[in-house]
Amino acid sequence: MKKISLVLGAEGARSLCHIGVFRVPQEAEIEIGEIATCSMGAIIGGAYSAGVELDTVENNRLGLGNRILFRFSTGQGSNHCR
Repeated sequence: MKKISLVLGAEGARSLCHIGVFRVPQEAEIEIGEIATCSMGAIIGGAYSAGVELDTVENNRLGLGNRILFRFSTGQGSNHCR
């Protein structure tokens, strides 16, 4: 199986497009080995690394001006990314 590394930057609300960056390798059966992130990319990358399903990341975000609210459960007790 092929393996790649991803680097995700900051772009505010536009960083939600990073979800697609995770979907393409998944669909092509390419393993994501390392993830380097900052800012909003760290929220998406962190959720993915914690095992949160991409559909959950996409469906549970709300962009409200300068506030972006997240609440994901990894199924491991009280571990939440907010």
